[in-house]
Amino acid sequence: MENNKTEIEALSFEEAVEKLDQIIKKLGDPALPLEEAFAAYEEGAALLKYCNMTLDKVEKQVMLINEQGEEIAFAQ
Repeated sequence: MENNKTEIEALSFEEAVEKLDQIIKKLGDPALPLEEAFAAYEEGAALLKYCNMTLDKVEKQVMLINEQGEEIAFAQ
């Protein structure tokens, strides 16, 4: 699983979302064997976690920039 984590972290946010989209389509196939479905689900969960962490990081950066902008505006 560690190797998979490294591969996921090497993806851009957009690439991770695209892979998630592909996994969702794959999981929609009723002929997908259980083992493959579980592996796809596991990868999708890891991708989703990565995407959420990336969004949280960007959100915190935006909040920091906004706070800094407010401090500059009040100082004038």
